[in-house]
Amino acid sequence: MQHFIHFLSLLLFCTLTQTSFAQGIQFEKGDWEATKARATQVDKIIFAEFYTDWCAPCKKMARNVFAQPTVGELYNQHFINFKIDGDSQQGQQLKQRYGVTAYPSYVFIRGDGSPLFSEKGYIEEADFIALGEKVALLKTDTQLTELRQAYQSGERGKAFLVEFMELRRDWLKADNSALLNELITQLSEEELQSPEYIKVIADHCYRADTRAFDLMLAQQERIISEELLTLDPAYEEAHQKQKEQLEQIPASQLLEASPQQLRQKIIQQDYEKRMDEALNNSFSIATRNKDNALFEEILRKHLQLNQQLKRRRSQQRNDRLQLRYYRLTEQAEPYARVAETYLNTHVLSQPVKVAKDLDSLRQQALLFTDASLEDQLGVRQANKIRELRSQSRQLSIRNTARDLTEVAEQYYEFFDDEVQLLKAVAWVEEAILRYDEPLHYLTYARLINKLGDKALAIKLLERGLTLARGTAKDGDKVAVSPRVWRKDRKLLDRELKKLKADN
Repeated sequence: MQHFIHFLSLLLFCTLTQTSFAQGIQFEKGDWEATKARATQVDKIIFAEFYTDWCAPCKKMARNVFAQPTVGELYNQHFINFKIDGDSQQGQQLKQRYGVTAYPSYVFIRGDGSPLFSEKGYIEEADFIALGEKVALLKTDTQLTELRQAYQSGERGKAFLVEFMELRRDWLKADNSALLNELITQLSEEELQSPEYIKVIADHCYRADTRAFDLMLAQQERIISEELLTLDPAYEEAHQKQKEQLEQIPASQLLEASPQQLRQKIIQQDYEKRMDEALNNSFSIATRNKDNALFEEILRKHLQLNQQLKRRRSQQRNDRLQLRYYRLTEQAEPYARVAETYLNTHVLSQPVKVAKDLDSLRQQALLFTDASLEDQLGVRQANKIRELRSQSRQLSIRNTARDLTEVAEQYYEFFDDEVQLLKAVAWVEEAILRYDEPLHYLTYARLINKLGDKALAIKLLERGLTLARGTAKDGDKVAVSPRVWRKDRKLLDRELKKLKADN
């Protein structure tokens, strides 16, 4: 009997052991300070996942990656795993502390609260395991620890700073802006022009609001022609593939571009990518801190870079960047000022006619609920609109219409006064005339409802749903499969049910 009980105990132990290993990541939630204290006590790194309930990639990570036994075995052994809801009060504070701007984001954090490494987005299982292995190895790396301690002790030699930056970049993908600035201040004008240090600056420029970025702008042609940057591995791979393909083509069939010219093009693409990323990094900081002065500097350099690279519509790109910044930082008045300039300069050939009040708007708005283009515009203008919609410029027309609706939707979010809302209505009506699309009616209905006519808003939503279902009979809509607008149908239907329920 004793042997049997011992056998059952052993069997139960083995089952429990197998179960503990055959599970995914074990996450903790709760008190952040207590978690840091425990991480210090047990000498482990915290793996913090920033997520939200509405984030689809977060759910996909939880289902496809975090639940895998191989992932759980690594992360449960080496880390304290902690989930942080970015929408919670604690999450709002911590995402500011660790610069989280997207979901999901993964931040590896020391027990003292200092960040060690971060990554974001959906990551496949094998790559996520490789990420965990890298950070686990990084924790035991003595070279980086020794260099960090030397820096904290006051070491600032040129060779030391270069070595420290390279390790931080390779291991941590860290922002080396402060270290790079310390190096630049030590360099003479002659050294700043030397290939050795231009390459260092190009390899470690992370932000646009730095002298390093200015130096890269000034040295653009030289960086590209003399290859004064370490090419991204993806660009090296693309170049090698291109080279192999060229070698298989008979000389008589080769294009005029030489392999060297093609390589120069790849280097230029890498240069442009780095400069754009530096601008994006600074833009994220300005947005996060609502730093208007920093944004003005970014805006100026954004325009300078685009003009220097001879990109089309440089000023339009700048104006769109302003719209994005003021939208993200919820600054209504600057947004409105830039929006009107943007639409009247880049989108519309002339300003749209704005209704004087809600009463004068109603009759015009009713035309968009069930009337044909002829009823709205007359036969000649209706035929002109149909011709434009059917031409090869259709994509451009659609994008123009979406620009108008995007600004109108933001006015709905920002403003309550009639004057601003009537402007937005005029823009969304112009969008519908240019390109009849279901979501334009969602914005249109929201604006009309906010102006005080719920019944008309319901009619507009019903018109949008008719269009999204592919059942419109007047022949005015652009012919696409109803499946394209499945998501739009859900949004329109949800808004319609909400308005009818409020009645």
